[in-house]
Amino acid sequence: MAPFNKGILQMLYKYIGNHDKEETIKCLKYFLEDGTIKASDPFSFNDPSELKIDLGLDTNRAIAKKRYRKDKPKESNFDQWFSGLKQARWDIINATRVQMMSKYGIVCLTPNPDNFLMWSHYSASHTGFCIGFDDDFVGTIDEVQIAGSVMYSENVPIYNFFTDPQAEFAHKIFFTKHVCWSYENEYRVICNSQGIKKFDKSLIREVILGSHVSYELERYARSFLNTGIKIYKMISPYNTYSVVKKEITDKTFF
Repeated sequence: MAPFNKGILQMLYKYIGNHDKEETIKCLKYFLEDGTIKASDPFSFNDPSELKIDLGLDTNRAIAKKRYRKDKPKESNFDQWFSGLKQARWDIINATRVQMMSKYGIVCLTPNPDNFLMWSHYSASHTGFCIGFDDDFVGTIDEVQIAGSVMYSENVPIYNFFTDPQAEFAHKIFFTKHVCWSYENEYRVICNSQGIKKFDKSLIREVILGSHVSYELERYARSFLNTGIKIYKMISPYNTYSVVKKEITDKTFF
């Protein structure tokens, strides 16, 4: 894969929730106290079409032979290799997808902290929280490999085995999803393995509580007032269907 390149961002957010309020508090502690975040197993995601890719084999004979000589420098049976590649196309696609999903961990983020559906789907129906980071935190995550914004498409991306640059494969398989997920406006961090990763917790800038957050979670979050981390709570104004964040201070209660 190409080396990590963050690009131009400002803030990134992670929605977290659990219907067990004690577990939700533990999750917030992992961020604020331990400076850890999970690079998740793509098999656990709610999209059964994660990391789909199609293998394109369209090319001319000269280009195919050039690739053959690169991959098989000591062999001389091009016709058999090329025919076998076409026949094994779907097996190659499926095996590659399973391999990628089994090895790499993904941290799912978004630049949008006020998405009503995201609060519902990923923060346990507004009972969880959304944590905001300076985007420089991406480069401090253990084992970060590549990161970038997801592109949304009606069609599975096609990687041409013969003509596309090798780096293009990773970008297509990791950063393409169906358009039905476009409301997430997702930014992904790809790590070399799955599991818990350390990051620089000094780059946490905000904790945003859901509108239905428990008293216990709000009390814990309030303990970080005046530490340089801003604490907010989402509210839904009576005359709109939106949710907006309001800053919590020592003197404010919602």
